[in-house]
Amino acid sequence: MKTSVNLSSFFKSIWHTVGRFNMTIFILIILSALIYTVISVNNILNQAANDSNYTNNTSVSSIDSSVVNQINQLHTSDTPLNITLPDGRINPFSE
Repeated sequence: MKTSVNLSSFFKSIWHTVGRFNMTIFILIILSALIYTVISVNNILNQAANDSNYTNNTSVSSIDSSVVNQINQLHTSDTPLNITLPDGRINPFSE
C-alpha cells in the first residue's frame, strides 16, 4: 500500500482555515504589536529614570535680600485693592 501526501489539498485546507480567521489573526497581530510597543517604551523610560551616571550640576546659591524684601512687601489675596480704572471701563472681577 502506497501512501502519498497531496500537498495542494494540505495547503488548501491551511489557506481555508486562515481565510476563515483572517480578522482574528489580524487583530491578534495588531494587539501583539501594541503590547510590544508599550513594553519597549516602558523599558526605555525606566532605563532613563534609573540612570546611575546622572550628576546634578546645579549649585546652591543665595537669595538676594532685595528680592526677599520685595516679596515681603506684596499684599495678600484678602487685602482689598483700590484700583481706579479709566473712564468707560468696568472691573470684570468685582463682586
